[in-house]
Order: sequence, then structure tokens, then C-alpha cells
Amino acid sequence: MRVLAPGGLFSVGVPDTEWPLRAYVEGDAEYFRLAREQWHPAWCDTRMHQINFHFRQGQEHKYAYDFETLERVLAKAGFVSIRRRDFDPSLDSEARRIGTLYAEGRKS
Repeated sequence: MRVLAPGGLFSVGVPDTEWPLRAYVEGDAEYFRLAREQWHPAWCDTRMHQINFHFRQGQEHKYAYDFETLERVLAKAGFVSIRRRDFDPSLDSEARRIGTLYAEGRKS
């Protein structure tokens, strides 16, 4: 069965796009330092290169999310009680702890 049963819990983690955009606008260097050290290739040598890489990561990513957008998409897909959640080591990869937006919702 490929459909989550009513009442079933859907949990997801997506790249947190609010953080790098806020860092870009506010001139906060912490995101860009981490991105250079942990995630982005050497050619990402400007803040805008880093923003562009964040959005695409090669061809792995097709869309960027903040909580408002993720919540709206989940609601339109029939989820309720949508909330942010914390990193959960039983579900989530330690390598993705930083920089990930985690959320969950129940299928109505």
C-alpha cells in the first residue's frame, strides 16, 4: 500500500532554506562559514554561489522550503496537526542535524 492510512504520522526533513536566506540578508557569516566547511564545494566562493548551491545541490533539490511553505504543502496534501519537530536520532541522519527543517503531520 502506497497511501498513509488516516491518522498515520508523516515525518520529514528538508533543507532549512529560511536560515541561509536570513543569513544572506542580515550579513550573518555563521551559515556561510558552516556551508563552506561542511556542505558546499570549493567553487562556492561567494555568498550568492552558496545560496544557489543550497537551492540546487547539483540536481538533488527541486524546491526550497521554510516552515510556512512546508506546512501549507502538507495541509493541501491532507495532513493535520502539522508542527515543527526536533532532530530525532532514531529517525534522522546525524549528518543532517544542522541545516534541516523537520516537521510532522497526521494524515486526515
